[in-house]
Amino acid sequence: MEFSLIDIVDTSARKRVGEIKVDSTNIEAMTIEKNSPKLFANTRDKNVVGAIDREKKVVLRRAGQSSNGLPRQDGDPGAPVETLLHGRLT
Repeated sequence: MEFSLIDIVDTSARKRVGEIKVDSTNIEAMTIEKNSPKLFANTRDKNVVGAIDREKKVVLRRAGQSSNGLPRQDGDPGAPVETLLHGRLT
């Protein structure tokens, strides 16, 4: 299986201190949620946005659109689909 690694860097010490493995070969964009340990990563090749716990260094959930345009998420099909927003500053 192909994957990418998100490196965790201590900017004060200028050292790589860890990594997070993501099941994707093309991470397009990331954003950090300020009031929680969550990081959101847009994975283009999977057509989903992944919610990642920065403290535990694991992918919590992936949500996106299916080929018919309806919301979908990986994992429990009975669970409610969360809406994840992706924005860009110009």
